[in-house]
Amino acid sequence: MKAFQVPRPEIPTAAGYLSFRGDQSPLPLGGLGAGGVGHSSWGGFGPWTLDAGEQIAQVLPACQFSLFEQPLDGIPQAYVLSSNLNADGEILSRWQTYPDRHCTERLLFPRSWHKYEGIFKSEIVCEQFSPFWAGCYQETSYPVGVFNWTFHNPTDEPITLSLMLTWQNMVGWFTNADKQTPGRYQPKWQESTGNFNQWITDHFRVGCLFNRVRLYDELQEGEGQMAIASITNPALEVYHIGRWNPEHDGGEVWDWFARNGMLPDQQDETPAEPGEQVASALAIRFTVRPGRGKKIPFFLAWDFPVMEFAPGVTYFQRHSDFFARTGNNAWTVVRTALKHSDVWREKIMAWQRPLLERKDIPDWLPAVLCNGLAQLVDGGTIWTAGTETDPIGQFARINCHVDDQPCYEHLQARLVDSFVLVMLLPRLDKAVLETYARAINPTGTVPEHLGSPRHHPWQQVGIAQDVSPTAARGRASAFVVQVYRDYVLTGVTDSEFLWECWCAIAQALELEVGADSVNPLWPVALAAAVKIGQAIADAPPMNPALEPETYPESILNQIKQYETQLQQITETPKNQETIVAAFYAQILGLEAQVGDRISIQFAQDFAHHLPNDVSTELGLLSAAYLLSQGETETAWAIAEKYKASRAASLVYWILYGVLTDFKTA
Repeated sequence: MKAFQVPRPEIPTAAGYLSFRGDQSPLPLGGLGAGGVGHSSWGGFGPWTLDAGEQIAQVLPACQFSLFEQPLDGIPQAYVLSSNLNADGEILSRWQTYPDRHCTERLLFPRSWHKYEGIFKSEIVCEQFSPFWAGCYQETSYPVGVFNWTFHNPTDEPITLSLMLTWQNMVGWFTNADKQTPGRYQPKWQESTGNFNQWITDHFRVGCLFNRVRLYDELQEGEGQMAIASITNPALEVYHIGRWNPEHDGGEVWDWFARNGMLPDQQDETPAEPGEQVASALAIRFTVRPGRGKKIPFFLAWDFPVMEFAPGVTYFQRHSDFFARTGNNAWTVVRTALKHSDVWREKIMAWQRPLLERKDIPDWLPAVLCNGLAQLVDGGTIWTAGTETDPIGQFARINCHVDDQPCYEHLQARLVDSFVLVMLLPRLDKAVLETYARAINPTGTVPEHLGSPRHHPWQQVGIAQDVSPTAARGRASAFVVQVYRDYVLTGVTDSEFLWECWCAIAQALELEVGADSVNPLWPVALAAAVKIGQAIADAPPMNPALEPETYPESILNQIKQYETQLQQITETPKNQETIVAAFYAQILGLEAQVGDRISIQFAQDFAHHLPNDVSTELGLLSAAYLLSQGETETAWAIAEKYKASRAASLVYWILYGVLTDFKTA
């Protein structure tokens, strides 16, 4: 019988390149709402977004993969698989960094590949990913990264290799040390007193659990666990150091590893003293025969389930719905990943396959679409555990800055940047709009955004300083059309979602009665409100509390009111909102009610000559409108101009939505 051969990783041709010292961030590993960790071949691990709404750009020199290689009767060599340890002075000075420009990185979120060439005799590729695919509301929240390392021996003699992962215990760091100064963030970086490392042998799983002595009965933000892990079997040798000092020269690890790929197998669970840092190391040693290959998986997991915003304002993260809310589940996450990671990978590939196989899109588009999704992990996203009111949890992204402060789900910004959620995770987008519906007060004031990371998101919402009728009408319009958009693009069946928002819609539109100014989106909002009213007039709510006392008469009266207002609008101004209004009217089938369809020439001119105060997002929306009108060549030419803009990358999903009728989940 022919022996099984480990296949070489297949890297999709659409995967984008990341230059060895490029200005592009590495793709994050981690879960939606659980934060992320970047991993690059030139600087190790970082940035870190493990504290909700915050990013720490620092890189820890001790957190690294390293590789030892020795051909039969050959000279051994060992390198940290990073060209820059970012270490100062004598810190880890004994470690040998990997030569520059001998690694290629390819990116297609949530997967990426590091290919190491020209230094080792072995062919080495690391494929890394976290579970993320359309329509997934469970695994997508898991705080875990998977590293599938493959090694092939192209020579005619056996090669002994050893892959090591070193990690510093950073439990307790990811929380604000200065909770008394409003708006200030100072993480507890390198405050490691009480941190300790535990070596774990769990059947065929081995690894290190990073823990901390807890001072309080109630779990605090930043408390929990991290873990690194791999596998063991008769063909693998496992070595470890349970506790070493990452602020010395690193010789206690490197002198062993560089000699023969081994470690001294020392266990030490002594907690760190004040001012002390502790780290651990795990090495897997093996031999690859001539012409053969071997696959070695590693895992990084964490469990920091508590998010704190303003002092005392805490929520549990979404992943705690599937793991206990104790902060003791990092190893359980490892077990889950080891059992299911192959299935996750297949689901990721199945989700991406239709996109990668399309022939009617530019070659550059798949990478822009997929890699832009990294913002959902490392862009300050928060996602809470479910409650009776919000079974899927509350969700929010940082998508704008107001007065130099980050804010969640800016209502008018999400007119163009939230299509990605509608297409991939529509229940989360509906959750955001239901939160807006609850936040609209009885006077009809529509919030500008859902708050900021250092206050109380969802409760302390942003009320705009601009209270002019035009601005208020713009926010009301943005809310109404997004509600109807989510209803239409998810199958025209979710009347319960409409009921959850109806009272707020009526309040928001009531505020506008008698206002003198008309913005381009206002008639679209009125037409959408008519359609929403017609839908719920024939479908009583399942929740009796949402049904008006005089149902359906009150709904029918409101429909007539909106129809009358719509008929009274004779003209709207042409400005930057015109393209938004035209696009929404088209995709929602409201052009007949709204009229005043813009010309293709207007869209082209708008996209080519964006005013200085208009974002590239609106340029991309113009391209999407032109694509929907059959102006394919012009649309893609406009879209290509902005493909380097990471900030606007999520908006490209609108163009893909035009091609797919917004159906991808």
